Amino acid sequence: MSKDGHLLAAGSGDKTIKLWSLPKGEVLTTLTGHTEGVTSLAMSPDGRLLASGSWDETTKLWALPAGELLTTLTEQYLSVSSLVISPDGSLLASGSRDTTINLWTLPSGELLPTTLMGHPAGVTALAISSDGHLLASGSEDKTIKLWSLPKGELLTTFTGHPAGVTVLAMSPDGHLLASGSEDKTIKLWALPAGDLLATLTGHSDSVNSLAITPNGELLVSGSADKTIRLWSLPQGGLKTCLMDLQASPKEAEGIQYKDKDAHGQWVTYTLPCGSPIPSGAVCTCNCVPGSWTAPVPSKPTPAPAPPRSSPGGSYTIHYWYPN
Repeated sequence: MSKDGHLLAAGSGDKTIKLWSLPKGEVLTTLTGHTEGVTSLAMSPDGRLLASGSWDETTKLWALPAGELLTTLTEQYLSVSSLVISPDGSLLASGSRDTTINLWTLPSGELLPTTLMGHPAGVTALAISSDGHLLASGSEDKTIKLWSLPKGELLTTFTGHPAGVTVLAMSPDGHLLASGSEDKTIKLWALPAGDLLATLTGHSDSVNSLAITPNGELLVSGSADKTIRLWSLPQGGLKTCLMDLQASPKEAEGIQYKDKDAHGQWVTYTLPCGSPIPSGAVCTCNCVPGSWTAPVPSKPTPAPAPPRSSPGGSYTIHYWYPN
């Protein structure tokens, strides 16, 4: 998406890229030229250039919004799996399944002499700090490496994920890095030292997308488990989770989650939309946070607790707020 929010680019396995106007969502043009599926996209801060990576082992540069093909970059030997453009728009980093990271000048597309090597498996994710001095790379080798720019010196390697790293996001101030993994977790790291700050759990499948809000206070994660979760930063507390109202039953009026009580029984809680969910609880949300707008008193009134069932049983507690 362009920085002004007026243009959206979407790459597809059908080998094309579509440009959409926002907020109307009209298709402006379709970019063709890749001979295999499109795997990654990066847009320049000024919204005038789009880089696209593909299974065809190339990176293409396109002029925006017209979609004119400017050049094709061909120095990597397996699919281009990740792209990122520096905040000043002068540098493109491309990560490949061939384990390398190439650096290119923009808009010319000239390959710089420094190729970053060190990952023993494919590079799957890249992120650049807001000052353009740090590049983070995630890999199928389960590690994250931190490099200096533009020299490309390896500064440190972060270890901790027991499975491949799928996605990275860096905070606007450059002090925090979030990493998502096939291990279903998100890890928060201090930069540049690389200290592990927190491991966020809750997703039940691979984490495949991350974004940090411009104020650096909120992390959004998307997963193959079909949910989106919101986390506060820098602590990493789970704020709530989101589900599509269109896919929810008509009677859905609140957020539901399951958690164990002091007796080890699973209890299902139903609360008004927007209510917080404890970290570690199993979320079965059925509304969008904030859609409940009635006034909230200081304490909810619980329904009478049902008799405790035998160990391993479960029951439901509903909270409501009097008018």
